[in-house]
Amino acid sequence: MEGQMAKILLVEDDEFFALAVQSTLEGESYQVVLAVNGKNAIDCLNKEPFDCVLCDVQMPIMNGLELARWMKENKPRPLILMTGFAEAVNTKTALDLNAANLLLKPFSDEELLTAIRAIVRTKNQSATPPAGVGEADPQIARESPAETQDQAVMDLIKIPTASLVQGGTAQFNLYKEDSGRMTKLITRGEPLNPKDPQFLGLAYLFTEKSSLEKILNDNILVAKAVAKTRVVDPAKKAKVIEAAIELIFKKAAISGIDQALVKESADLIACYMQTFNDEALWAILFSLEQGPQLIFSHTFAVTVISVIIAHAHQMSIDDCLKAVTVGIFHDIGETKLPKRLIETPWVLLSMAERRQVEAHVTLGVEMLSASQAVRSEICEIIGQHHENCDGTGYPRKLNASQIHPLARLVHVVDDF
Repeated sequence: MEGQMAKILLVEDDEFFALAVQSTLEGESYQVVLAVNGKNAIDCLNKEPFDCVLCDVQMPIMNGLELARWMKENKPRPLILMTGFAEAVNTKTALDLNAANLLLKPFSDEELLTAIRAIVRTKNQSATPPAGVGEADPQIARESPAETQDQAVMDLIKIPTASLVQGGTAQFNLYKEDSGRMTKLITRGEPLNPKDPQFLGLAYLFTEKSSLEKILNDNILVAKAVAKTRVVDPAKKAKVIEAAIELIFKKAAISGIDQALVKESADLIACYMQTFNDEALWAILFSLEQGPQLIFSHTFAVTVISVIIAHAHQMSIDDCLKAVTVGIFHDIGETKLPKRLIETPWVLLSMAERRQVEAHVTLGVEMLSASQAVRSEICEIIGQHHENCDGTGYPRKLNASQIHPLARLVHVVDDF
């Protein structure tokens, strides 16, 4: 097993999280040494060699970015950073410091092991002299020597195969993962046909991080064009837009969240809305657009933030798209209320007026139930988006175990 010869320095100040990661790695026969902060890690690096450093970003005394900077100048080693969503804005700095990979917490065991194996595999390939005779390994036969180096291999990012909207000549390399190894399918400059049989059955491919911006821009342009046409089936429209939304998530994890990313997210959400194929639903959307500007702007803010957080917590694309629909329609019932009530601060409302405002939840569910395009689960989530885990919410005073996870998420974003 390749893990038997690999020694990993795990730098993490959260004791329970560190023990969980250590258990996973040792279960694959990796040797693990623990450090609780960057300063402690430097002491370890100065004492013994490591094949890989797995490091949290946010730590006391010396954080992961400071350690990455020190390693780049003093002890270059393959570095994988672990980061929470709130720290994602710092990850571009981390990548500039030659971090080989980035794991967004919470990550799965398989994501962790895939990242580690890629580094160990590359190390083993570099350490093995080329055979004097015999055929080249078919898995790497198309790779140039430069493409088997640590940084080149670890600079890959996973993208949905559905995001391959470009035809003609490929402007980026494409790889697939096969039993823990990367096999190049397309080289930059070769013909690219998204319907090529070699892509069949592959939900995801890999490309260099530097290509993400180009692929994302292509997808946004196609998504906007597809959303406007009437000759494309709504399900196919949704598939194109889903792929573009997933690329937005990838960009957020690498470069952080800025105004441009938020605008791109809002544009794609608007495109996704255009895939709704139900007259009753469009009537509801029209009432939202024509209603108070406060409701309209708040709706899109909640939608964008909810979707990004849903992805940061590793919810499926299906759940992320549910978050889009819930975000758009969660306050639709407020369009049935007097404008004065919506614009008056909560603390200035009488008890009777507060009951009126609270009724927007039930009103919204009733409006959406009239549309066959809205799943019952969406109505259920919207009906719970003001419930509190301690049973003090409304309208049903549910407790934590009775509230849908997406309803809890949207509730937090809504209040924020």
